[in-house]
Amino acid sequence: MLRQKRLAWAMVLGLLLLAVPTATTAQRPGSEVRASDFAELGARFERFLERISEGRVEVAYDALLAESLILDDAEQMADLVEKTRGALGTLGDYGPFVGVERVRADSAGSSLVYLRYLYKTGRLPMVWYCTFYRPRLDADWMLVAVRFDTELEGLFQQ
Repeated sequence: MLRQKRLAWAMVLGLLLLAVPTATTAQRPGSEVRASDFAELGARFERFLERISEGRVEVAYDALLAESLILDDAEQMADLVEKTRGALGTLGDYGPFVGVERVRADSAGSSLVYLRYLYKTGRLPMVWYCTFYRPRLDADWMLVAVRFDTELEGLFQQ
């Protein structure tokens, strides 16, 4: 009788363990993106922001948007450059450029990476957002979205 109870409890425990996701099966979507991908994309975006800080806005966008459809849209490119220059002019009133800081790196599946950076000046930061895409694991990453704002509170929301 005791042996049957132990066997029954062992079976119940075994079934419960099968129902609980393990670290392997419960990984977040995006776990397929390697740390080296995050490092490569982060370095690429940081170079972009450094060029922006030097006032080389068009050069910065040309390098960042290589292979991107955004680069092919002359009107969208002109708008991005103009808005960036305008924002940098406003930020200039808040002191000199201090540096950049990555505040978030996330992924969705193995094809999308989303980065958020602070572009820091003496008295006010700007938040930059970018999304990279690759259609296959063996394909190069390309930028599909880039934007900026000064909505700092959004950095505290998940």
